[in-house]
Amino acid sequence: MSQLIHEKRVKLEQKRASPLQDLITCLLSIRSDNNEELISEKEIVRNILVDFRDGALKELVPPLNF
Repeated sequence: MSQLIHEKRVKLEQKRASPLQDLITCLLSIRSDNNEELISEKEIVRNILVDFRDGALKELVPPLNF
C-alpha cells in the first residue's frame, strides 16, 4: 500500500495525475494553507481499508428495510 501511495504522490507532483483521479490522489491533495499534506499516509491507508470494508459489507449484507 505504501508503494502505491508513493507512486500516486509522485504522479501528482509531476502533474501526471489528477487530484480527483481516485480516493488516494484525492486524499493526497488535501493541503494546508502552507501547501503541507494534512492527511498522513497512515490515515490514508485507514480510509482505504474502511471504504473497502464498508463496500464489501454492502455487497454481502442486504439493507434492512423497515
